[in-house]
Amino acid sequence: MVSEAMRLDRKPSAEHLIPGLYTLARHWFDRDDLVASEKILRLILTIEARVQGITAREVVLSSLDLARVLVKTDRYMEAEEQFLQTLNRCNQMMKDDHPVLGVTLREYGALLREMKFSHAAEVMEKRAELFDEHIAPGASAKAREARVKIDTATIS
Repeated sequence: MVSEAMRLDRKPSAEHLIPGLYTLARHWFDRDDLVASEKILRLILTIEARVQGITAREVVLSSLDLARVLVKTDRYMEAEEQFLQTLNRCNQMMKDDHPVLGVTLREYGALLREMKFSHAAEVMEKRAELFDEHIAPGASAKAREARVKIDTATIS
């Protein structure tokens, strides 16, 4: 029984594989090799869809980064869908005040504005403002923006 448990502990699990894959995807993303980054990010999301109970924060970050790749490659319709999936993952896997939620709202709002959906963009921007006020009440817009930049730099 103990030897079987030890053997199972040594098997790589999806939960342990995803952070390494995400690091590799970020490596390519940071070097603007968007094709390689996209393939790895999609692999991570495929693993998450097939394996129940994955709680790695890198899944949400992968979803956000995939949306960013799609925006950078001018695939706005796919990016919009990916931002919606990222928001869903944020709601399921992270706390209500996690900085990734604010970043996602802001970047999704920017995409909607780029796509000429002004009303929808305003709604997302308002949600982002409310989120910012929630995470740092009374702080100036510049202070909240600086905090979000620091927070997103540390989670990426």
